[in-house]
Amino acid sequence: MLDSSTSTGTDLISISLPGKKKKKKKKADFYFRIIWNGRSYLDGSRISLVAKVGANSKVKSKKRKRVLGFSVISHDLALKVCAPKSPTPGQVGSIYIRNVRDSIEAMCHEDCAHRSGKCYIQFNVQSASEAATMIRKAILNGDSLDLMGFNDKALKFLLELMSPEDLFRLMIAGSSAALSPRTMKALLRRLLSFGLKPLAYVEAWRTRPDLRSTHMASVTTRKEALEAKALGWRYFLTGAAEDIGNHLLPSETLCPASAPFFHIRDRKVSCADCGLCNGATENDHRKDIVNYRHGNGDYLRIASLVRKGLLDRYVYNHTGKIVGDLIKPTEKEKVTK
Repeated sequence: MLDSSTSTGTDLISISLPGKKKKKKKKADFYFRIIWNGRSYLDGSRISLVAKVGANSKVKSKKRKRVLGFSVISHDLALKVCAPKSPTPGQVGSIYIRNVRDSIEAMCHEDCAHRSGKCYIQFNVQSASEAATMIRKAILNGDSLDLMGFNDKALKFLLELMSPEDLFRLMIAGSSAALSPRTMKALLRRLLSFGLKPLAYVEAWRTRPDLRSTHMASVTTRKEALEAKALGWRYFLTGAAEDIGNHLLPSETLCPASAPFFHIRDRKVSCADCGLCNGATENDHRKDIVNYRHGNGDYLRIASLVRKGLLDRYVYNHTGKIVGDLIKPTEKEKVTK
């Protein structure tokens, strides 16, 4: 593996976005910046770490906390999503999805069970458009793919928009494992010293113990969950419903930003307001998090399993209390609850 924290000074890429007459930028358009350029720790190819201030509806805080979100994107993929003149977000997301398989080894660790096509970020148009838009707007703001290493001026600009106790998210798309331990240490030092709190998980938990204190172990099976727990991680379990089952362990809680949680309570708690996905401390007794995989086609498959009686409709905690509903209730069912 390569240490990607330093510049090689070679093989640089220049890019500018094609387009029509320049429009006046909105204030929020400046909240997108390239923070770092270098080599992927996974396959050695060129990647960028892009950041933005702001979050989607699932992550966004209702308590006025801001989120500084990061994405890893390969330079080859960046060039492709930046090629169109004036695309819609959906068009940019489609371009991203069509080309992401060629770059997936640079951005996501091989231990990720979802990278073959089930990832709800990399292979979902709406989610993929978020990462694609980040790199496009960062380049429009004048950031370069040529500058190797950290762009501390850009990071300082974004941090000045934040307050202590706000959060940073690793990653919106891509993996923290794409950055070397040395690069991640430098990034985390900058973020934590400012007072920001982590919101992060990583699939490479077997090989990246340096991330344990800030990241959740991203697991997809009960077997992986037990293995991660034995290594000192708190885990975020997101797998197929038929593999997870209907019953949570005493150490687990249902993700409050998940659809099953929402179906029972008719409200969600955003990732930023929950804040539980922030790694493990020594002798940490906080709950591990469970969600059900929600990629393309998963909801219809779950509904089919429930209809056939192969899966219970409800999610139960270890005491037998109903804490989630795998099926969206009808208006009549809402009234009779």
